[in-house]
Amino acid sequence: MLGMMEQHGLIDMKELSEISTMDKIEEQIGNSPKVECPLEHFFTPEIYTRKIFMPKDSIVVSLKHKTTHPFFILKGKVAVLREKENGEFEIEGMHEAGFMGITRTGTKRLLYNIEDTIWVTCHSNPDNIEDPNEIVLRLSEPNENPLIDTSKPEFSIWKKEVSPSLIHKELQIA
Repeated sequence: MLGMMEQHGLIDMKELSEISTMDKIEEQIGNSPKVECPLEHFFTPEIYTRKIFMPKDSIVVSLKHKTTHPFFILKGKVAVLREKENGEFEIEGMHEAGFMGITRTGTKRLLYNIEDTIWVTCHSNPDNIEDPNEIVLRLSEPNENPLIDTSKPEFSIWKKEVSPSLIHKELQIA
């Protein structure tokens, strides 16, 4: 369904109605100064573990998860929010170092890092894939935010080419 400017192709009302508050926040983040969130990737037989450092006062929006998996807060303090169906946000939790939680399938979060935060996730990796980019595509839904160009680096901080990344394979883990 197109709006009044249909003949010009400027407004797609269906797309406009599907824009969420999370989409708008992601757009604002993309227009803000870049924040570096270094990643470490650990590969052990059939398990992939990812560690991300998020600096104090940074806001990070996750991808939508395809899997249920554990997460751990190793350092810091983070406010975790999720969007409700009505577009409002609710606090999922205020997590501090030592916290362990579960991410459910379909979860997409907004993280406000009150302190420098280290967040770790563990994922099943039955095919023993050792390419972080390929694994993320298996674990997360593509970002379908109509307000952003998802090919831009600021919307791909999980890619090894975008964020500083260390890759640890089984034999390198002490």
